[in-house]
Amino acid sequence: MIVGTDLVDKDLFAAHFPRLFIALAKRGHIVTWITGRASPEYRFETFEPPRFKVEALTQTRTVRYFSELIRKLFGFWNVLRSAAHRDVIIFENVRSPVSLATPILLLERFVNRRPIVLLRITTNPQETGSGLREFILRFEDALSVKLAATFFDGIFFISPMMAQMYASKFRIPQNKIGIWPVAVDSAFFAKQPKSKIEKLRRELDSNELLVIYHGYLSEARNLMTTAQAFELLKSESIKAKLILLGEGPIKEKLVKYISAHRLNDCVQLLGPVDYLTVPQYIAACDVGIIPLPDHEWFRYQCPTKLLEYLAMGKPVIVSNIPANSWVASRASVAIFLDGTSSDEIADGVKRFIASRKDLSPEEGRQIAKAFSIEQMAENIELQILAFGGKS
Repeated sequence: MIVGTDLVDKDLFAAHFPRLFIALAKRGHIVTWITGRASPEYRFETFEPPRFKVEALTQTRTVRYFSELIRKLFGFWNVLRSAAHRDVIIFENVRSPVSLATPILLLERFVNRRPIVLLRITTNPQETGSGLREFILRFEDALSVKLAATFFDGIFFISPMMAQMYASKFRIPQNKIGIWPVAVDSAFFAKQPKSKIEKLRRELDSNELLVIYHGYLSEARNLMTTAQAFELLKSESIKAKLILLGEGPIKEKLVKYISAHRLNDCVQLLGPVDYLTVPQYIAACDVGIIPLPDHEWFRYQCPTKLLEYLAMGKPVIVSNIPANSWVASRASVAIFLDGTSSDEIADGVKRFIASRKDLSPEEGRQIAKAFSIEQMAENIELQILAFGGKS
């Protein structure tokens, strides 16, 4: 059983969230995924092999914290009624009902010596803001990790660096630490139809160097600075264009900046697109960019978009932070920025233009294979057995 409280929308489900769980089911395990969904029209049945089941609570995003509480109670109820029949329970992220379920699970294990109980930390608190919200997020994080470190069999972290950070902060024993990075669906990011890619490339601008960013549009992710970098490139008559795919709080700010500085020819904001078409946009562009600053919110992540670019055989321009270097420094596929100011990002693009023929995007595909869903499912299975003392 995997218990999560993230509210799944159509694109999120189509992307990759349950595919690794399905891969575990295909390896012979009976897997139940507890989740929320944004609409009853997002039907999971078509994705389900016989051993993969979904328990989904349908609700909207209208009242954020109230909705999260309802999903926690839903997850807690499912744990309560089925713990005795499960060999393993994995709580996905700290917003799962860890604190609610811990006493019940301890009692169940005392009586039946089961199940194995694990927590998966998919991120440390990100873009928390300040005030009450920051306090709540950090308190939830600390409480869940401390409970898991004391009473659970193990904790999965998304990267070795994040594991080290939490281990030193909460004194987590090494035998309770596992690594569960992002898994990339290689089949989904396979080669795209050439005719569609060529058509999309012409629509975007076939005469420019096309640099793509796909993801959440926020101030903290350095995207305004990246737009300013492309303004600098334009002033130097360098033909490079930034393609932004995504939604977020600075979308309108970006629109106004692009308009006020007449940057439509070098920065194009497309907004969110159907996730199923994202590989086509990546394929139509020349290089992916991930300009995340060296901040605790991003430093020890496992960047999903980086793996997606690599899986499609695209070179990347990335900030020199542990999250990016852990994945990409082993191959000649990345240009690492000297910093994340507009000048340094512009310089990174120029260095890519000068050295792109020396890069080996095929090595990126090999990196992505190590993070494939099938490989990750096998690794996780072995770690779960080790946590349970059955290896």
